[in-house]
Amino acid sequence: VDNPVDGSWRGSGWRVEEALVLGSEDGRPETEFGYVVDVAADADTLYVLDQYAQEVRVFAPGGALIRTLGGAGDGPGELSRFASSLLLRGDTVAVVDWGRGRVHRFAKRGDFLGDALLPGAGARSWWRVGADGQVYARSLTRVTRDDGRWSGEDRLMRIGGGLAVADTVFTFRYDETDIGARG
Repeated sequence: VDNPVDGSWRGSGWRVEEALVLGSEDGRPETEFGYVVDVAADADTLYVLDQYAQEVRVFAPGGALIRTLGGAGDGPGELSRFASSLLLRGDTVAVVDWGRGRVHRFAKRGDFLGDALLPGAGARSWWRVGADGQVYARSLTRVTRDDGRWSGEDRLMRIGGGLAVADTVFTFRYDETDIGARG
């Protein structure tokens, strides 16, 4: 990809170069993925969240598998098929799993450190680190009311140091709809 100088960005433009390809064509089982939902990288490591395998695979710069984090199950540090986001913060890897309603924390070296409840019961949640270094989460909760219609909450929150909501930055408002109404 080459962004021309006269494009949307000022200056000398930018260029993306392929550094590593992981995929089933190399014949290695650790590079066969079911459904990749998020990827994160630091200076020397690539983290790949495979929602189908219910694990994070950690790769060295040359593509060698270093370790896996998580795994399928209901126990501590185990992921559901609804794990949706990866965050790298210092020496910690956080995996957002709205199927379990938790954020699982792992040391980059592989140890499970514990977890915290996601804000909002049953909420789908996507987490990212903003340009300001703060952690932000979008939380989407949908419920079916007694009349069969949908209602819920969709908000953007800033997350504090203990993985709890520090404040709500924005609440998305939607017009009332008949979608889901009985009859």
